[in-house]
Amino acid sequence: MTVLLMPRPLRPGDTIGVAAPAGRPAHPERLAAGVRALNEMGYAVRLPAELWPGQEYLAGSDQRRADELHALFTDANVAAIIAVRGGFGCLRLLPFLDASLLAAHPKLLVGFSDISILLNHLGVHFGMVSLHGPVLTSLGDASPAARQRLQRCLQGHWHEPIDITSRMVLRHGDRVSAPLFGGNLASLVSLIGTPFDFPWQGKVIFLEEVNEPPYRIDRLLTQLFLAGKFRGLAGLLLGDFSGLYAPEDQRNRQYLDMVLGRVAELCAGETYPIWANIPAGHRHDNQTLPFAATVLLEPEIPRLLFP
Repeated sequence: MTVLLMPRPLRPGDTIGVAAPAGRPAHPERLAAGVRALNEMGYAVRLPAELWPGQEYLAGSDQRRADELHALFTDANVAAIIAVRGGFGCLRLLPFLDASLLAAHPKLLVGFSDISILLNHLGVHFGMVSLHGPVLTSLGDASPAARQRLQRCLQGHWHEPIDITSRMVLRHGDRVSAPLFGGNLASLVSLIGTPFDFPWQGKVIFLEEVNEPPYRIDRLLTQLFLAGKFRGLAGLLLGDFSGLYAPEDQRNRQYLDMVLGRVAELCAGETYPIWANIPAGHRHDNQTLPFAATVLLEPEIPRLLFP
């Protein structure tokens, strides 16, 4: 990747298309709440005429889901695209995507969780900036700050800093300026050994995960380590890590301590900054991150800067 491909910022009244590149929505009320939230931001919302008939745990066949994305990217009346939800399926979608078509029609794609596979694909292969932020079915429950951040990013103001005064510093490291990639831990691990994997060296990598038992988090992190993914990073950011069936604060803190302890072990031979408790991921306050854009990490400044 050399030159960033910048999708057009949205204007009031623009239309946001809804895609289901992974699973289909299970709760109609959450879908409706997300549509209302986008309407309140001043945008029209384009839903498909048929709300994803589904194929087992997916929104549709691989070809059908790829065709939906292609149609939204090429539709001149659609200014941006938001995923209806995450789940599973984006890895299966990658061989069906038309690279030249996507690169010729850059648009802001919004989503997280399994959608992070697509965000990284757009950034690494096309230099296209995308938004790691709420999906449509999580937007209704998002905090006011998360909604406002998403709206500002859609308007092209993704360079505005994100306050991380609650960050936990595992290692300060030096001042870092590098492109931001990453996303859901399990989704990123699934890329290893495929033609769609990408090098992490020289990048700031963001990781988050939810509802995985400790042994599986350990396995995923260990696989990244053994695959050489933690070598030569510019920086490592850890977002929300919520324990499986652990609503109590104490249990969640124990779970987080386990995650941070294992990361510290695996990255002990490196020198780059490692910051945790970044406000992004499967959480109420899911702050939108501009993937493929440059992020600046200043050791003494508790903010994510996007120069």
